[in-house]
Amino acid sequence: MKRLFQIFLITLAFSSCDKFKGKQFVDHLTPYETPPRAPIPPQDYCYEGKQGNNEVTSLHLIVTGDSITGNMNQINGSKDQINGTVRGVMFGNTALIAFRNLNDQTGKPEEQEWKINGDTIYKVKKVIAQSDSTGILGVDSGNLTIELTLIKASCK
Repeated sequence: MKRLFQIFLITLAFSSCDKFKGKQFVDHLTPYETPPRAPIPPQDYCYEGKQGNNEVTSLHLIVTGDSITGNMNQINGSKDQINGTVRGVMFGNTALIAFRNLNDQTGKPEEQEWKINGDTIYKVKKVIAQSDSTGILGVDSGNLTIELTLIKASCK
């Protein structure tokens, strides 16, 4: 009985102590929150190119992280001007974009692939299938054909 009374007194002494009241114990195994990364400011890239005497193409890309937005304009000497918007993603030096011609009534975007090499950007087309002189369709290994070359220019 005496032993039980001693345990009761010790328990009462610890429970009435003000030293631990209002304090929270931190679980050291709980992972802490990682601070958010600073946002990467958008980068502007502008390119221009001339084809023949009368055709000028300009491409303005705004790259934020791996997302691309912007616009592309083509001025043809004898034809209508082509204005459009671009949206897409960046994979290393490859830009996969969807070009939407604002003059086109169908509203269907044209998928394009561009390769960036220093101050030059190339619109490329993968040649997947070709027919030979016999008319038989053969599959190519996916060689790239350059359709359009633009040189870096100052953004206006």
